[in-house]
Amino acid sequence: MTGVDQLKLEGRALRARARDGAAAIPAVLAALDAHGVKAASVTLARPSLDDVYLRHAGRAFNQADTEHKEVAS
Repeated sequence: MTGVDQLKLEGRALRARARDGAAAIPAVLAALDAHGVKAASVTLARPSLDDVYLRHAGRAFNQADTEHKEVAS
């Protein structure tokens, strides 16, 4: 699916990452519909600063702070 780079199924929720979420929603819904899956609702959310940091650094801010304190001790 063009523009969607990550799909994750969490229970009954499907989470997707896309560069342009608003533009990707119709394609995601069409793909689900083509497979007989009906969406009950759709939510579009921008990632928080912590989400972005976690994705690129591989750990959350609070983990980095804890590790820094352990090294400093």
